[in-house]
Amino acid sequence: MMILATQLVLVASALFTAGRHYKAAEQDNSNAFVLSVSACFIAAAAATGLVTTDSVDQQTLQRMLDNLAYFAAVPLLAAALLAQAWQQNWSRAGWGRGLLALFALFELCRRSEVGDRYAQLLAAAAVLTIVVAALRMPQKQLAGIAVAACLAASSLLFGNNSLMPEMSAPALANIALAGCLLFTLPLFQRS
Repeated sequence: MMILATQLVLVASALFTAGRHYKAAEQDNSNAFVLSVSACFIAAAAATGLVTTDSVDQQTLQRMLDNLAYFAAVPLLAAALLAQAWQQNWSRAGWGRGLLALFALFELCRRSEVGDRYAQLLAAAAVLTIVVAALRMPQKQLAGIAVAACLAASSLLFGNNSLMPEMSAPALANIALAGCLLFTLPLFQRS
């Protein structure tokens, strides 16, 4: 029941974040658009988790959307924050190429049977990228560090591929990821 409630919180915060970043993207900010898409990926994965059936198809869909959220959305979120910190506005075609590279790298690691290590490495790299981005934004450093801390808690501490498996707690991972998404909002406000 607790996991279900936290998934609802995650869906709500992801959709709210996606909407707010989409509005910012209307001002020709592709970084905000990428954050909006990333939040939608995360919302879809969390929403699928709300449907509890024993269907093989539903489990496959859940696994696919979880992979999309954690192996594509999280790295895109980190890259978008880094681009925002350096005040770079990459083209949507460039973002699409980056997404294709993430898909290819995921498939390569999956077939090589190093998926768990890849997930941990990707999460750690995303956290470090966000910390670097936060240090580059002096007026918004606190929000950037909060994004990194929440992502670290969600992915590296409480998530499915936790560095300490005994601390895995899906409900806490959902709340931390919801916080991560919400803390991205101040990073795209004009100073």
